[in-house]
Amino acid sequence: MNVSGRAKSTAVRARRRFIRQVNSLAGVYRKKVFCVGRNKTGTTTMKELLTHYGYRLGPQAEAERFVWEHEWNMGPAFWEWVDRHEAFQDVPFSSSWFLPELYARYPDAKYVLTLREPGEWFESIANHHFGKLGLPRDADPAEIAERLRADTYVAPGYLHGTHTRQFAIASDDQLYDREHYVRNLEDHNALVRRTIPADQLLEVDIPNTLDTGDICAFLGIPTALKRPMLWANRRR
Repeated sequence: MNVSGRAKSTAVRARRRFIRQVNSLAGVYRKKVFCVGRNKTGTTTMKELLTHYGYRLGPQAEAERFVWEHEWNMGPAFWEWVDRHEAFQDVPFSSSWFLPELYARYPDAKYVLTLREPGEWFESIANHHFGKLGLPRDADPAEIAERLRADTYVAPGYLHGTHTRQFAIASDDQLYDREHYVRNLEDHNALVRRTIPADQLLEVDIPNTLDTGDICAFLGIPTALKRPMLWANRRR
């Protein structure tokens, strides 16, 4: 890292320490924050935003490893891990199958549902996955399933197992079927709204949000720390 890079990194760390001190005095971190929107709806943006505001996020890779090693049955070790962190996003927190147990464990937490236009969301997730798997969009469903099983992300079998649970895939023919996925997304959002009381839930349409004012108000972050909304992975 060159001198200018080190100076920038030092400035970022100093600002985060300052924000952490301000928010700590305001009691911001007393309640956990769970981002329960589906992947590709702005969860990376929320991760970066919460990091900016000083939250200590549970590392995504560790959560995914727990999911795999415990075969989607989250036991005491996982909940102890959750207790050590302040904010969370992605799997399993973006999963419908996990939401009821999560809310039962943390009924006083704050929940953020990120939203995205369903058709645009489907294209984003399909393009990302097909690119990762090295397959054309018109690939045979059986070949798609085989590639998902063989993919070594986390471990062979993880991607297929997580994907089929996340999107309620009952047969290979449903893999990346637009209508099925859009309906699944809408069902997930409806489940979130039924499960989480309105005063504990904030819905955020990141592409159409100009600044973090509403997020700050919801989380109890002082208004002076409001900033323009930056959308991570805008092209994906």
